[in-house]
Amino acid sequence: MACMIFISKCKYYLSKEYSAGGSYDQDGNQKKIGNWVELDQQFDKQLTYIGEYNLQGMKIGRWDSMYDTYKQIGGGSYDKDGNQKKIGMWVELDEKFKSNQFTYSGEYNMQCMKIGRWDSLFENKKLQILFKYKKYSGGGSYDKDGNQKKIGMWVELDEKFKSNQFTYSGEYNMQGMKIGRWDSFYDGYKQIGGGSYGSSDGYGNQKKIGKWIELDEGFNWSKQVAYSGQYNMQGMKIGNWVNINIK
Repeated sequence: MACMIFISKCKYYLSKEYSAGGSYDQDGNQKKIGNWVELDQQFDKQLTYIGEYNLQGMKIGRWDSMYDTYKQIGGGSYDKDGNQKKIGMWVELDEKFKSNQFTYSGEYNMQCMKIGRWDSLFENKKLQILFKYKKYSGGGSYDKDGNQKKIGMWVELDEKFKSNQFTYSGEYNMQGMKIGRWDSFYDGYKQIGGGSYGSSDGYGNQKKIGKWIELDEGFNWSKQVAYSGQYNMQGMKIGNWVNINIK
């Protein structure tokens, strides 16, 4: 990458197809000001971000995320007071976007806290699982008090979703703790594992209890192995655990 500085403007050239940059302040503080097109730190993701900096070098207003230079795949708004707080509706990219192409869509309140419904999307399509003839979309709800606690029913994606196609479906209590039955799904609809979390006085302690079927960490289309066994009420494995070939 070459950086060419002309007075207050910096442009980045990677090839004839890609260019980005913007202006710095004239006082030598190296503050970005005005409109910018920025490259992701890992440009092999082919992501750029387009938006505006105020005179204090803070992001304000609308910022968009672009993939492969022209396809808008995300973005949202920052507050106009220069606090760089995300507000309103956003579509955010997963930190590992290059390998998994996840995005998450939902709302921030004025204190930059996630609230209400957030959906999970894979390759720009809303994820759904089919369970007992009902479709459930990926994602769930955060509390409306701005504590960013997950509440109610959620469908969550595994960190290695692109390779293993796992989703997990279950419930959070009002304290943001997993409670009751959680199920594991493969390829959107095939239930292949799961079990129950214990609770005490209405507060989930996130201890696994009773019978569980757990998926091998290396589970994928060619290695579909799981383990079946029991947890005691203290969340400790007991007795015999058996290997299961899911295929």
